[in-house]
Formats: sequence, C-alpha cells, structure tokens
Amino acid sequence: MNMRSWDANVLLSYINGVADRVPVIEELFRQARAGEIELLTSSVSRVEVAFAAAEKHAGALDPETEGQIDTLWTPGSPVKTVEFYDLIGDGARALIRQSITQAYSPFRSGWFLPAVRVALGPTNDEDPAGTGSHVTSHVPKRSRGVAGG
Repeated sequence: MNMRSWDANVLLSYINGVADRVPVIEELFRQARAGEIELLTSSVSRVEVAFAAAEKHAGALDPETEGQIDTLWTPGSPVKTVEFYDLIGDGARALIRQSITQAYSPFRSGWFLPAVRVALGPTNDEDPAGTGSHVTSHVPKRSRGVAGG
C-alpha cells in the first residue's frame, strides 16, 4: 500500500484552511478513506496540532476548531499515528546533525518523513516496481507563516 507521511504542518494547513493545500489534503483524505493510500503522522502531531492560527491571533479558543482537530484523531480518521520510538528519534537526530553540514533544515522540511524512511528501511519515492511501498508527502510546500506555534 502507498504510504504518505505528514508532519504536523500539513495537518495545521488543513485546520487553518490554507487555500492551495486544502484541496490536495482533502483528496488524499478521500484516497485514504477508500483504502488507496495510508496517511501516517507521528503521535507527536497530536500535541503539535493544538490550535488554529485564527485562535492564536484572536487569543481565544474556538470549540468548532477544537472539534475539527479532534476529528483528526478519532477512530475512522484517514490519518493514522505512528508511535514515536527510539528508531524514529535516532533517525531524526541524525538528520538534524547532518543539517549542520548540508544545505537543508530538517525543521523547515519536517523531520518526520525522513525519520520514518529510516525506520521503514530503504524506500523509493518513484516506486518504479509498482510495489506501493514508498513513503512520500505529496502536499505542496507551504509558504512560511504560522504553523501552530
């Protein structure tokens, strides 16, 4: 099965209604509900997706927004959580350390996807064999801005 790994920023884009991302996210939700793909995020995302940008800006919490966030984690949600465990943590730390010598920031690009790749073993984003075993995010890059914190 195709797996798509998301960090909290993708889910926050959905909660915040980021116009260029919501249609893509909703289509991937549809595919996950249909069993065509599997959407994965770290269990840490349950903490990171705490409020919407509008709530932060207003300094007030909105029960509707909380309900929308809660639906991401209810049984039957298209999003499945992967427990944060040592192998993922070790992979994430290695990527953060590598960022010192390379031209990328795991904090800007999200550490979870590469760490899951480490945990799942060798993968191929292009999936030339058609095995459906690759892991990738498939959501357009988000412009810099509020990411829930």
